[in-house]
Amino acid sequence: MRLTHSAAPVVPTPQQLLLMIALFGFIGCDSGEQAVEGDDAGECSDGLDNDQNGDVDCADAGCLNATACSGDDDDSALGDDDDSALGDDDDSALGNDDDSALGDDDDSALGPCAAYIGQASSAEIQATPRLETNLESLAIAMTGALTAPQAVYDRLLVDIPAIHQQMSTIAPNSGTINHLPVDDMTSLMVGFDATHLAEVQAGTYSHWDCPNSWYELQSTSSLGSAIQLNFEGIYNMPLLATEYATLPGVQYAERNWMAGGGSTICGTIDGNTWHIVMVHGYGDCPSGCINRDYYYFTTIPGGAPVYVDSWANSSSNQAPSWQQNYGC
Repeated sequence: MRLTHSAAPVVPTPQQLLLMIALFGFIGCDSGEQAVEGDDAGECSDGLDNDQNGDVDCADAGCLNATACSGDDDDSALGDDDDSALGDDDDSALGNDDDSALGDDDDSALGPCAAYIGQASSAEIQATPRLETNLESLAIAMTGALTAPQAVYDRLLVDIPAIHQQMSTIAPNSGTINHLPVDDMTSLMVGFDATHLAEVQAGTYSHWDCPNSWYELQSTSSLGSAIQLNFEGIYNMPLLATEYATLPGVQYAERNWMAGGGSTICGTIDGNTWHIVMVHGYGDCPSGCINRDYYYFTTIPGGAPVYVDSWANSSSNQAPSWQQNYGC
């Protein structure tokens, strides 16, 4: 007897069924209008190529004017910028998104320090301390700025070594004279009332958080009712003290004075002409130096320093006008 076998029916897979339905709709139901991404709500942010033209969401021209693709931050709840298009975020009071990285807006500045403005720019803070801290402190003394102006520091890098070279002949016994500030220029003494000092000691005093962060505070130490703030950079401490003195509970803020004295450099800016006085101090300098010999130079950009005159306080001669005008 001959046996015959009928073939088993072929059952299409779900994927094949979807393809068949799509082809049927395309062939039999073509209305003559092409779908456009964004026709329906949510299509510009669903991650799908709804019009099957190869472009998804905001990359599709159909979503050009969609809210999701406007470039605005979705900060209705102050979250991250969706960066679907380069542009500003909607934090009009907080600054613009720089779109330097996807998912990042400028909300890193959100918080109590968002509107804080320091006495020096971020770049100026980052520049300190410099390699030659004694010239950095001299630049601050000559300008009164919070940090050393870069142009002044750069010129001192040229002028002072050239003066040192001349001093080795003019006054060989004076040694190498550097600027000696009256404070350490890196720390501030801040005194508190009892209530706020207790907050500081408990770690709950937040009024100084913004300046402490901006000026790169490194550490603190307690000295009775005062707190010593130690910073990374070289600062004009009397100027910085004026800011800390306004904080709640602060009774005083002042620089950390250095005791004694010694040789130093005095500098005065008079347009392009700078007046530099090298001061050789000696004789009981822990008490402030009994004797001081002054050597007066002038400098101009690109020129060699000019030695003008000298005078000693041990001399019977009256102090010359240059010593009174440019000495320290």
